[in-house]
Amino acid sequence: MAQAKTLKVKKKRWIPIVAPQLFNNAFLGEVLVGEPEEAIGRDITVSLMVITGDPKRQSTHISFKIEGVQDGNLVTSVKGMQVLPNSVRRLVRRSKERVDDSFDIVTNDGKKLRIKPMIVTRNSTSRSICSKLKAKSRDYLIRALARSPLDKFVLDINSYKFQKEMAQALSKIYPVSICEIRSFKVIGTGTPPVLPPDPVDQPKEVAEPIEEPAEAKPVEEAVDDKPKKKSRAKKGKSEGGSEEPANEIEKSSE
Repeated sequence: MAQAKTLKVKKKRWIPIVAPQLFNNAFLGEVLVGEPEEAIGRDITVSLMVITGDPKRQSTHISFKIEGVQDGNLVTSVKGMQVLPNSVRRLVRRSKERVDDSFDIVTNDGKKLRIKPMIVTRNSTSRSICSKLKAKSRDYLIRALARSPLDKFVLDINSYKFQKEMAQALSKIYPVSICEIRSFKVIGTGTPPVLPPDPVDQPKEVAEPIEEPAEAKPVEEAVDDKPKKKSRAKKGKSEGGSEEPANEIEKSSE
């Protein structure tokens, strides 16, 4: 009789997944695997509200990639971020212009991203202005990320610091009400571009106030300003109100 083969069944267990150090190793979830190494390379997507505890960030989802095992936990790195389409549509109102763009960019630490910014103007404007805003936003992002690693970029987006600074730069062309990073995704590695030095904005020379010469007063006003000479006072009126010449008064006294 043939001997029955015994099958070895590996017992699976739940392995916790933690966020990178930039999010203080926050707990993301668990995965059921036989060995922790089996989960390396997998992706996990959670709401940013789960990590930060801010309800305003529930419409932003962030993706992580499991990189390895450390102290019994699965450690991850940031793979991408996306604002949900429903939330994006609510940002755009009537009588405004929406400017979208999509291009590849390399961060200071060599991460190649496909990034999609979105700009909403305060009022309806022309296509030429929208084209200038798109070109300015692309130049701003290339320069900013060439000097910043991915982790700092993610933190600045989470705190809205990056969006505010970008909106201030774009408002020099046309007033901007919303400046948002719709999504970005790590697609590989690359070499950050070598940038020319930023043009130094020379402060505008403030012209000293010119003292205007005092306006010459009209002749009549100039005469009026001088103290008036007292005219010879006429002698008083009679009780009836009629004036009597001085010589007549002298005769009557004689």
